[in-house]
Amino acid sequence: MPAFTLTEFAHQTSQKDATTDAFELESPNMLEVRLNGRVWTKMGTMIAYYGEVHFKREGAFENGLGHFLKKAVSSEGTTLTKVEPVPAT
Repeated sequence: MPAFTLTEFAHQTSQKDATTDAFELESPNMLEVRLNGRVWTKMGTMIAYYGEVHFKREGAFENGLGHFLKKAVSSEGTTLTKVEPVPAT
């Protein structure tokens, strides 16, 4: 790995937003989400966040018994987390 000065490292690794869209592919394995409302994420997939964010795990019966049975029968048992910005007070 080549040696860099602190200024060179900061320049090469700085945030370079090419768009103002809600979703931006940062790398082949990482998606940046600009939170402007609610987003559902798969439990355990978020690696970092910036700012005031509220996480709420989806309960087993949150969307009703029918939804729970459908997930159980169809193997759609992925746990989801609701992510929302914290409202300004």
